[in-house]
Amino acid sequence: MAIPKTITAVLLFSFLTPLFALEPQDPVAWLERMSRSAQELDYEGVFVYRSGNQPLQTLRIIHSGEKGKERLIALSGPPREVMREGDRVACLLPGQAALFIDSAGERGTLPLKLPSHFRALRRFYEIAFDGEERVADLNTRKVKIRPKDQFRYGHNYWIAGDSGLLLRAELLAENERVIEEVVFTSVEVHEQIPPRMLESETVGARSDWQELDKTGEQVENSSWKVEDAPPGFEKTVHRRRSADEDASSVEHLVFSDGLASVSVFIQPTDENRSPAEMRRGPLNARMEMVDHHRVTVVGEVPAATAERIVHGVSPVRQESR
Repeated sequence: MAIPKTITAVLLFSFLTPLFALEPQDPVAWLERMSRSAQELDYEGVFVYRSGNQPLQTLRIIHSGEKGKERLIALSGPPREVMREGDRVACLLPGQAALFIDSAGERGTLPLKLPSHFRALRRFYEIAFDGEERVADLNTRKVKIRPKDQFRYGHNYWIAGDSGLLLRAELLAENERVIEEVVFTSVEVHEQIPPRMLESETVGARSDWQELDKTGEQVENSSWKVEDAPPGFEKTVHRRRSADEDASSVEHLVFSDGLASVSVFIQPTDENRSPAEMRRGPLNARMEMVDHHRVTVVGEVPAATAERIVHGVSPVRQESR
């Protein structure tokens, strides 16, 4: 029996057309799925990580969405391992092990922070699809995110079409220059990660569990303010804490636009230092003395962002003068 031409055409179209063409054509929907998959799925994989001019690192990640646990094992360089369980983290054979744990405790252990809300980002970024590629032998769709001003970095995300996992990511400075990159070379999604895979295999290592940096007193009425922050950077964290009884308290503020984030540390001091700046890969930091306090601003943002924020820090009491 001959197959009707219309059916043949449909079958041919289905074979030649990528699966992505049949899926929602909204890049923000892909980003939201990517963020959920990274948190909810059980998976393991090997990826390479590069930041600025630092040596290339190869790491293995084992993640359990159901248990909220994660292991990160270095496969190159000195032996080291990071384990995360909810808001607790343990560095085994530390050194560079804490590289991926940011000061606000928002990253966990994976190098690139993935926000959970993308819709509002369109105020400050252009978001669009940019082709399809294979990464780690899997089909992915590339989503590009470009800032609308000089206060943010650009991003490229390669997202797996089947699982929604992020398999490759680039952080871009001006002129599309890659300053941080993560690329998975292999990845496997499990129905459930076996419990033994979430246990450390580092012989003789001691697990000193610590809370991710969410400790400290919540600050409701601060004697400090930050004015004229770049558009979209809103305060999301404000805590006060001290390292020990004899140490002076430090105020820690975090400003974020939903994708980029900046930490501000304000600590009293008798020192009188000159302003200083530092850059390492995508990280920019600025330090200035303000009213007998050392103000340090640090984050994976352009230098212009750190500079604008540090210049906007001032004591609230100046308003009454």
